[in-house]
Amino acid sequence: MRRRGSASSHPDLTHLSSRAASVGTCTRPQLLPCDRRGLLPAPVAGFRPDIQGLRAVAVGVVLLYHANFPFMPGGFVGVDVFFVISGYLITGLLLREALRTGRVRLMDFYARRIRRILPAATVVLVATLLLTVLILPRIRWQQIGIEAGGAALYIVNWIFAGTTDYLNADLAASPIRHFWTLSVEEQFYIVWPLLLVALLALLRRRGGRHAPASAVSVSSRSLQEPAPC
Repeated sequence: MRRRGSASSHPDLTHLSSRAASVGTCTRPQLLPCDRRGLLPAPVAGFRPDIQGLRAVAVGVVLLYHANFPFMPGGFVGVDVFFVISGYLITGLLLREALRTGRVRLMDFYARRIRRILPAATVVLVATLLLTVLILPRIRWQQIGIEAGGAALYIVNWIFAGTTDYLNADLAASPIRHFWTLSVEEQFYIVWPLLLVALLALLRRRGGRHAPASAVSVSSRSLQEPAPC
C-alpha cells in the first residue's frame, strides 16, 4: 500500500522526477524544459521596439546637433549611444548562436555584415568621388581619394586622427568624414567576435565540454531578459 502524499502517488512529482533523470545534468525542476546537456534553450531574438526607439532617438539628436539647433549642444552623444546599442545587439546575436550551435561561425557572421553594409557604402563612396571630380577643385582630389580608400577599408577614422590638428581645423570638411563612425563599428565587428571565440575556447579548455554552453546560457539570458524590479 502506497503512503499518502509520496512522490510516486503524485503525478506531477513523478513527471518532474522522470524529467530530471532524463536530462542528465539538469537535476531540478525548471520553469522551461532543458535539453540533453541540462541547459535552457537559447532565447529567441525578436523585434525590440524599445531598442529600435532608442536607436531612432540617438540618430535624431545627432541630426539636430549637425543642424546647429541651439537646444542640442551635446547631441553628438547620440553617436556613443548608437555604438552601445550596436555592441549590445551584436553580442546578443553571437551568444545566441554559440548557445544554439556550440560555436560561433565567423565566416557566416562576416558575410552577413558584408551583405548588409558593403553595397550601400560602395554606392555612397562612388557617388562622392564622382561629385568630387565634377564639383571640387583639383587640389582636393588626392586627399579625398585617400580618405575614400580608407573608408572602403574601414580605417578612415585612423586617417582622420592622423591628419587633423589645430593647423588645419579651419579647412573645409571632408565629404568622407561621416564614414569614421562606420569604420569604428566595422573594426568592432572584426575584433569582438574573435575575442568571444577565444573566450569560449578558454572556457572549454578549463571547464570541460559543457562549460562554454553553460556560461553562454547565463550571459545570453541576461542580455535577453529585463532585470527584475
